[in-house]
Amino acid sequence: MEILPAIGIKLKYQNKAFFRCFTNRHETCPAHQNEFMYLLGRATDRYKQAYGAYVINKKNKNQIYDKLRKKLEINFLTNTDFIILDSFEIMQLIFFVAGFARLQNDLKFEELRKRINELKSDLLIQPPEHYDMIPKEIREALEYTLPIRDRRFTGEVVSSLRGIYKFDRLPETYIEDSRIPIPSYPSEFRKEFKKFFLVTDRADLKKAKDWKEELRKFYSFFQLSESFFDLLPKKLELPLTYQELTLRLRRMFPFCPKDSEDFKEHVNKLRKVYAFKYLPNDYVINKKRLPENPRDLKINVKEGFPIKSRTEALNFIKSIPSYYRIPNPMPAKYIEVNYTQLEDLPEEWEEVKKIEIIKIKRFGDKRLPSDLEKLNKDLKQKEPEFQWSFPITLQDKVPEG
Repeated sequence: MEILPAIGIKLKYQNKAFFRCFTNRHETCPAHQNEFMYLLGRATDRYKQAYGAYVINKKNKNQIYDKLRKKLEINFLTNTDFIILDSFEIMQLIFFVAGFARLQNDLKFEELRKRINELKSDLLIQPPEHYDMIPKEIREALEYTLPIRDRRFTGEVVSSLRGIYKFDRLPETYIEDSRIPIPSYPSEFRKEFKKFFLVTDRADLKKAKDWKEELRKFYSFFQLSESFFDLLPKKLELPLTYQELTLRLRRMFPFCPKDSEDFKEHVNKLRKVYAFKYLPNDYVINKKRLPENPRDLKINVKEGFPIKSRTEALNFIKSIPSYYRIPNPMPAKYIEVNYTQLEDLPEEWEEVKKIEIIKIKRFGDKRLPSDLEKLNKDLKQKEPEFQWSFPITLQDKVPEG
């Protein structure tokens, strides 16, 4: 019996919720449930044919169900490549299979793991003298190709090979690293690398990773020497709370920004000393909403609220403390008069006489020509089926235009 795709994926990742996610709702039924029910139906039909049964009882159904679970795990287990698994992974697999197949499990984890290690050790063979003698399929399965041209990856190759071969030290014939040790000073670099070093700007550190990879094509090293860098001292990490800022900066925080420029100024002063991406919220005093009752502001207004004089309204707004957020327009409880430079919006839209329109003329990647006659002529040549022209005189033609 073949293992169907969705079931195979679930078994591959040892999904312990294989049966728990089964549902009676057809629209949300997972793919592996559909496949399992298909196999269960097929197994049930074969049982009926074998025993000439038209219907079967619950006991028989449970037997078929259990046998199907066992058969799936037997097929999965016999198709598993144990060579690429270590003893711990094999143990995990065995315990998962036992649980899935509903087998009584009296196995002791450490004892079984020890026995698996012994068996794997007995199966190991001595590595060939040269890497070319290793079977092609094993070489292709390695994370890094042989021969090893960068000694940094020796550990990974050794770890992979020890799943098949028994050895204390990897033969030198497996390594062909012809690079030379990296020079002690940038002045001794190859010509193409001298322009990158010394590194004096921290912004260039982002490129250092790419430079290292290029250097490794010609030099062997693990880390770049400090002699390749001449950087200003690294900035401090921004404290978790503003109380731990330097004395000069501590006096400036928390602050209530007057405007965007004031906010930027505070941030820039911090960046001269500290490194951070975002300014924590507790460094800023968030502006409060105006109180519901304008009298709670305790600002003297001659005529009382709501204010009906434009001059008095402007003076009042200037008097509001900076820690309040000033909406525009102001609430009617505060100001009743239009204190802006704009005209009052008419109640009826037909009375609107002035509309400021921002025109953006684009035609593909070019500007619309001012000569509409020429534009209509060009459009007629490119799109003969168009039955209208510019200027547009009907509202419903605007989207099409």
